[in-house]
Amino acid sequence: MDTFTWDVTCSGGHTIVYKQLSKMGVRTRKDARVAAARDAELTRAQTEPHVCVIDVAGIKLSPKVYVYCKCMLRENPPRPLHTYVVNAPTWATKVYNVISKLLAPEDVATASLHAGPFSEALLG
Repeated sequence: MDTFTWDVTCSGGHTIVYKQLSKMGVRTRKDARVAAARDAELTRAQTEPHVCVIDVAGIKLSPKVYVYCKCMLRENPPRPLHTYVVNAPTWATKVYNVISKLLAPEDVATASLHAGPFSEALLG
C-alpha cells in the first residue's frame, strides 16, 4: 500500500506536517481504517507542537473517505496548533459541516478550509 507523503519542515518556529491524501493508496474500506490508524500513530509520534496541512487535491468523495474521517475521529490523534485543509473541493465543505458537529469546540476553532493550495501566508 502506498503511504502518505509527510513533508515536515520548520517555519516560523512550528513544524508543518503536510499530508497529501491523494497518495494514500486506499482501495477498500479496510485500507481506509489502516491508513487512519497509521496516520494517527505518526501524529502521536510528533512530539513538538505542529501545524497540520491536509491536501485533498484529487480526492473524490467516496465511502472510503467517510471511513477514513470516521476512523481518524475515533483514533483521536493529538490536536495540532492549527489544521488547514487545502485544495478543498465543494464537497469538502459539506463533509466538514457534518464532521465539525462531532468535534470539540477547540478543534473547530483551530481548523480551516481553503479552496487553493497551501502557502505560508495562511500561517499569518
